[in-house]
Amino acid sequence: MASKKLLFCIALISTFLIELPMRGVVAKEATGGRMIEESDSGEYFILGLIGFNYTDRLIDHYSVDSSGGGHVHLSSPTSGGSGVVCCTRISKAQREKVEVKVKWQVDGCTYPVKSSTRRIGERRIFHYKEALAYVDPPTSSAPAYLETHFYPDGSVKVKVTEFISPPEMHLDEDRKDQSIFLRCKDAKNSR
Repeated sequence: MASKKLLFCIALISTFLIELPMRGVVAKEATGGRMIEESDSGEYFILGLIGFNYTDRLIDHYSVDSSGGGHVHLSSPTSGGSGVVCCTRISKAQREKVEVKVKWQVDGCTYPVKSSTRRIGERRIFHYKEALAYVDPPTSSAPAYLETHFYPDGSVKVKVTEFISPPEMHLDEDRKDQSIFLRCKDAKNSR
């Protein structure tokens, strides 16, 4: 556990070093999606994104207010399904719930493509769902994660935590990924 925290801290420090020369550049705040002037990184908590997938399908990509969270495998009884992706931020001054837009891949289809060597392969087209979620202000003085929980009924919950939470649903360890990508109905126009 200590080594994971150390790696996360190194990632955060490198993020600050990369952003220092960009001080004064307009940046998008992760909570609320509004544009702000970045004046002092001390005004924000930097959070790692982590996803929990309680559905029966791989989520190839998700984002919270345009901050990409990567892909999320099926959650197990002991883990969420994704690793920690660096980074997003929330205002230290946040005192009320904030609305965020969550976008995630829910389905897709394939169509055949021919490579330059004339080999036939497949390209995937992903279909996405979007939902609004409300994030409560941090309850800790040292929040570290923005957790996104994807439920089987298509709902989503986003919360700020100091430590990575255990999964919120009791899951069958043997459940199978049901991701099946059928042929696109109009393969010629899918390109």
